[in-house]
Amino acid sequence: MSDEKKMEKHFSAGDRECRICGSSDASFILIQPCDDHDLETGKEELEAIGAEKIPFLLVMVPVLDWGRELVPWKAKAPYGNTDFGSDAAGFLKLITGRVIPQTRILAPDAKLLIGGYSLAGFFALWSTFQTDTFAGCAAASPSVWVDGWIPYAQTHAPLAAVYSLSLGDKEARAKNPLLRSVGTCMNQQIDIFRKDIDEKCGSILNMNFQMNPGNHFQNSGKRTGDAFALAMRMLMNTGKQ
Repeated sequence: MSDEKKMEKHFSAGDRECRICGSSDASFILIQPCDDHDLETGKEELEAIGAEKIPFLLVMVPVLDWGRELVPWKAKAPYGNTDFGSDAAGFLKLITGRVIPQTRILAPDAKLLIGGYSLAGFFALWSTFQTDTFAGCAAASPSVWVDGWIPYAQTHAPLAAVYSLSLGDKEARAKNPLLRSVGTCMNQQIDIFRKDIDEKCGSILNMNFQMNPGNHFQNSGKRTGDAFALAMRMLMNTGKQ
C-alpha cells in the first residue's frame, strides 16, 4: 500500500484498547482476537496479508481472558482438572456491537472477515455459525479439539461464504491426548464444509485447507496472515467481495 494510504489508530471498545492498521482504501476489514504474542508477531502477519496486494484494515481486539472469552460453553481444558470457556457470546457481542461499528466509519463498504490463531481461530469458526456478519473466516491452527465442537458443527449451519483453514503438520503428534485429537477433528471439520459445498445446502462457496510445517507454536504470525490473505483472495475470486 502507498505511504499516504497507510493508517494506524487505536480506539476503545468497552474495557479494552483495540488497534487498527492497514489502508484507508480498504476492501476488507479483518477482525482478530489477539493477545500480547499476536501483537509481537504483527509485523510478520501484516507482511503475509499485504503480499496479496489487496487493501485491508486489520483490527486487533484484545482478549482479556483467553480461556473464558473464546469458548462458548464449559469445556475440558487441555491441562489441569478445571473446565474453561462459557463467555464467547459476550465477546462476540462486543465485536459486533462495539468494534465493528467504530471500524466501519473508516471503511463503510469493506467486507468483514474474522480470524485468528489457536483458540482465537476456533472462536472465529464458532462466530460464523452465530451470525452472517462475516463474509469469510481465517482460522489458523484453530482449537477444533474443544469438547463438543464437532457435534455442534455437524448439526448447525455455517454462515460465511469462504473458509481458510490451516494446521501444523506436527500438531497431531502432541503428547497431550486432547491436543493430539486436533488432526482427527480438523478432518471432520473439513468434511463438514465439503458436504456443505457439494450439496449446496448452506452459504459456503469455497474452502481451503493448508498444512504448514511445524508444531502449534511455530510461525503463528505468518500462518495467521496467510490464512487471512487466502480468505480475501477466495472472496475476490467468488465475486462476493
